[in-house]
Parts: sequence; C-alpha cells; structure tokens
Amino acid sequence: MKTLLLTIFLTFTIFVSAQVKDEKARDLLDQAIDLMDSGETLKSIVLLEKAKEIEPENYIFDYEIGFAYYLSEDYKSALKAYKKTIKYPNVSDQVYQMLGNLYDINGNAKKALKTHEEGLNIFPDAGNLYLESGNVYLNQGQYNTALGYYEKGIEVDPMYPSNYYRAAKLYLGSDQKVWGMVYGETFMNIERGSKRTAEMSKLLFKTYQDNISYKEDTVNVNFHSRVINITTADLKNGNIDKLIESLTNSLKEDFPGTGYELTLSITASDSKEINLESLNSIRTNFITNYFADTLHEKFPIELFNFHKKMIDEGLGNVYNYWLLGMGNEEALEEWITENRGEWLSFLDWFRTNSLVLTEENKFSSSQF
Repeated sequence: MKTLLLTIFLTFTIFVSAQVKDEKARDLLDQAIDLMDSGETLKSIVLLEKAKEIEPENYIFDYEIGFAYYLSEDYKSALKAYKKTIKYPNVSDQVYQMLGNLYDINGNAKKALKTHEEGLNIFPDAGNLYLESGNVYLNQGQYNTALGYYEKGIEVDPMYPSNYYRAAKLYLGSDQKVWGMVYGETFMNIERGSKRTAEMSKLLFKTYQDNISYKEDTVNVNFHSRVINITTADLKNGNIDKLIESLTNSLKEDFPGTGYELTLSITASDSKEINLESLNSIRTNFITNYFADTLHEKFPIELFNFHKKMIDEGLGNVYNYWLLGMGNEEALEEWITENRGEWLSFLDWFRTNSLVLTEENKFSSSQF
C-alpha cells in the first residue's frame, strides 16, 4: 500500500506546480516537496501551511500536507487533511483516490469504497478509482469482485496500466490464463522499464513454461479451462484442416478457445521444450497464423496488431526477447551480446513507437 500511494503522489507532483498561480506560493511548495524527498516532512508542512495562506482557495496544499503526514506514518492526520481537500472545487480524481486509500489504511474499507464511488460519479472514466476499489476487494479475498473492477477500469481507461497488471495476476492464477497472458503483455507495453514490468516478464515466461509441456510426440497446452493435446501425427499428411475442424467443434468457438489456445497449440507443436528461443518461434508463428486464418477479424486485439507491426518491421524476434527475457536473464544477456546491433535498433524504435489503445481499438475479456 505504501509503495502504491507513493507512486500516486509522484505522478501527481509532475503537474502540481503548474496548479499554483502565485510565484511565492509555488516556491514554498517546491521547497516543501524537496524537504519531503529528504525525509523532513514536519518542516515541509510548515512551508505548506504558509503557501496555503497565500492561495487559500487552492486544494494542492492540503493535498501535499496530507501526504507529508502520510510519509510520517501519521495516518489519522493524513486522513484529516484529505477530508479538507475533498471540499475544494475543481479537485482531481487523485484526491478521491488518496482519500479512499487513507480510509482503507485507517480500517474503514466501506468508507473507502464509498469515496471511490463518489469520485467515479464525477470522473466516470477514472481507471485509477476502479483500481482502488478493486484493491479493497482484493485485500478482502473477494477476487471475482476485484477482477470486475479491474476490467471495468480497463474498459473506461485503456491506457492506465495498473488495472492490466492486477487483472493479469488474477487471471494467471486461475484456469483462464489466456487473459492473464494478454493483459500481462499489454501492461508491459504501457508501463515499460519498471520493477513491475520485470516481474510481469518473469511471470509470463513461467506461465508459458508451466502450461506448455511435451511428452514423446505430444504437446499439451493449458491456458484455458480445457487442455488441448496435439500429436505430431495430427499435423502430418494434410490432417491439419481436419484437426482444426474437430477441435473447433469440440471447443467453444471464442477467443480463449479457438482464437488463442487452439492457435497456440498448433504453433507450439513444432518445438520440444520451452525456452526463450522456442518461445520466440512459437509467438512469431502464433501471430502469423492468427492473421493468416483471419482470426484478427473475428477477435480483434490491438496488442496482436502491434506485434505484427514489429514482425513486419523485422523487430518481432527482439520484441519477444524483451518481453520474456527476465524469465531467463542469463540467456537474455547472452542473446543481447550476440545480437547487440539488433537489440539497440529495437530499443531505438521502441522509444518512439508504442501500443496506443483508444475508445475505438481497446479490448477486454467482456468483448469476446
């Protein structure tokens, strides 16, 4: 919780100074934030109170005072400050987010949920508020309810990463891992370079390892509620169309079944073990087949369009190593050493090209 609130605060302070009109008040605010960064929270509160006298109509100062108390672990005083903050006009959704979190920390989950709901009445597209309600239910062990909030957050605010992160982890621990894989990869594309990104890379790699297995000439794939087994013989002598027809008839023809798991089963059948090298081939062939079989028209997922774009640009292999490399850091480092030019070219391209999700191309499990 403490790390989460710190992230919220740091995000908010990026544009805080711009909300302060008076130059002296802004200078006091900047000094106060510097003091908080150095651990001198009580001194920062003194400066914030002075700044508040200059611009008494500005909620920013009570917001920062509340966070200073929070850093001091004086959660009751922090809650008191945020109760003041919510009374100002023109506050942001982050005020409701912080106030709700403080209620939760102070043991009042019911009031936290009510606060988030009040915020959503004003900011209906605030993915962060859906996230926080989901977190309250998650902490209570109500996983399905929490997942519902995370996925609603994904629908209304498709570029907010944390809902994908939370939903992915829940799905990856269930018998519906397919959506964990899609949400986890989406999260990594939106929030790049964080500790959570590295964590998700390891988790995706491990999920591939744990749910694709080989025994003699059979591949077993289990990312959905049903395990698919395909033998080498199934793929020989022109039997592939017959196999697809048979499996499609026995599976529910939806994205998790036919769109993802069946396609993945076929592409995984050419390998004998799961490592970075084989996953690179499996994932590339998956995207190739997904588009060749026009599944992208039936089950449109922008993440796969972005992956295909990288394949078309000759960067698909590097992307797969970037995505899953934390699952085997030694193998990743070895690959980078041998392909440094390709790696650097990808990173250069990746800085200016990203997955962009809008109202028109967003996706969630509820669509399929």
